[in-house]
Amino acid sequence: MFIFALGVFLYIHIMVKKENIVPDYQVEDGPLKVELIKILRGANYFSAGPVVLTRLDLGDYDEVFSNEVEGFYERLENILPSLYEHHCSEGKPGGFLFRVRKGTLMGHIVEHVAIELQSLAGMEASYGKTRSTQKQGVYNIIFRFIDDIAGIYAAKAAVNLVNAILQKKSFNTNPVIETLIGIREERLIGPSTQ
Repeated sequence: MFIFALGVFLYIHIMVKKENIVPDYQVEDGPLKVELIKILRGANYFSAGPVVLTRLDLGDYDEVFSNEVEGFYERLENILPSLYEHHCSEGKPGGFLFRVRKGTLMGHIVEHVAIELQSLAGMEASYGKTRSTQKQGVYNIIFRFIDDIAGIYAAKAAVNLVNAILQKKSFNTNPVIETLIGIREERLIGPSTQ
């Protein structure tokens, strides 16, 4: 009986906490346009587990590689140096940044930035993929999340960050990470309960 009561308490506690924080954060106007952001729960077309799906129109940056954008690599590395830890297909630390330096597409970069923003907030979600759609210049970016609100927030922030680099604007990750930490603290159960 005690275990049942504890389970009910935890369920109610988690559900109440999940309703308390929903940040009002929008994708800023920029060259990359978001067509859709949604949560796919459970096994789906893209993954065996839950993911955030972001449909992104690259616009003028379709088929433009990161090494073709002057200063892109340096600005990205300066804003998010922790991306060094992403192995990507190279299979070793620095692998993703190597791909950015050699040239990769903007959708792939948004994917890794969204994953890293969550990781910096203590929500390790390391799986992601970027796939083209039937529409020229539009890509489906998917990545894992620990919390759905945090995942959507990270997707929007990742697009804003990459757009800021493309527009040669500054971008401060600190408020983004602080908000993601706040979401984690408000909505997720603690490590001992986990």
